[in-house]
Amino acid sequence: MDPLSLTASIIAVVDVGVEISTQLSRLARKMKNAGKEVAEIADEINSLSSAVQNLHLCLKEGMHRGEPVYSECMVVDIEHLLKRIEVLHEETWELLPGKRRRAAKDKQVELNVLDCFKWIFKSSKAREIMKKMDSLKSTLSVMMTTLQLALQQKLIS
Repeated sequence: MDPLSLTASIIAVVDVGVEISTQLSRLARKMKNAGKEVAEIADEINSLSSAVQNLHLCLKEGMHRGEPVYSECMVVDIEHLLKRIEVLHEETWELLPGKRRRAAKDKQVELNVLDCFKWIFKSSKAREIMKKMDSLKSTLSVMMTTLQLALQQKLIS
């Protein structure tokens, strides 16, 4: 994948993450019992999006210094990671009432008693999503460290 396509993919993943985080935050404000759990997922999605954005900045910095500091293998790994994050985003959308999608982003979430009750059954899915997010953030952290070390090495040499 060329750097421009990779950049577009990263930006798209970040945008969707921010959208999901916004929707979950709205939902958390409206829910009584499960609001804290929903807010935590929103924060984690937001944190994951920020980490992806930092990866993007690191890749961009590497490109502006001449030839890229990352290998084709690293690009393939990043593409794979972005696909995993997209799958996680889809799973997270499923947690929202009525499976709200991007088209509904400007509308407020209207919750009824049934929506709040259904969250009880979604709670285990939410915990599973949180575990996946932790795994993805760890992978992102390793990638960022690798890229930052490569940039530092290039500056020294």
